[in-house]
Amino acid sequence: MENNKNLNKKFPTSRTGLSKNFLEYSTRIILFRLVNNKTGKSFNYFENAKFSTSIKDLLFSTDYRTVDYKHDTLLNKKFNTIKLLVDTVNITKENKATIEDLIKSNKNYLLENKTFPNRKSIEENIKYFEEKINSL
Repeated sequence: MENNKNLNKKFPTSRTGLSKNFLEYSTRIILFRLVNNKTGKSFNYFENAKFSTSIKDLLFSTDYRTVDYKHDTLLNKKFNTIKLLVDTVNITKENKATIEDLIKSNKNYLLENKTFPNRKSIEENIKYFEEKINSL
């Protein structure tokens, strides 16, 4: 059972071959913090990926790196601010305040920016994660 728990948090890294778990990974709902406060190379990777709404979008439409995934989801426990919500990965009571902050920040971004890629899907994902947080 422990292996399944770790597998659940793993980021799919193969762009060419489809692993047997890829379909499970690819449909996961994600939500980036839309305000990018990164610097250096990570800024560009994050900027190109922040409008992705599923793992499939993230994996095939951007150059987002596994190391960024671990940092942004807090899986490596090096930072204290979530920049990427992934369904079934980092939605916990311990992260509730940070997730609420991310959602609030994204709602402000939506008010200030009327047109950007995947706006409707991002709005749906915000509602989805709000429901998840309220059920914790």
